[in-house]
Amino acid sequence: MPVIIRDINWEETDANLVLHIPMKGAKANKLDVLSSDQYLKVSFPPFFYEVFLYDLIDDD
Repeated sequence: MPVIIRDINWEETDANLVLHIPMKGAKANKLDVLSSDQYLKVSFPPFFYEVFLYDLIDDD
């Protein structure tokens, strides 16, 4: 079941992208995080949050 989260904060520099995604009741060791060059998914069963990023992430 997708989660609608409206209060996401993010910070970006030349070297980093930081997303602050509130997941009430979630424990860090129970989260599943999947990321790629232009996609991020955070899963906390039965909920998940996903975002398709505007531009590519260079993780080199």
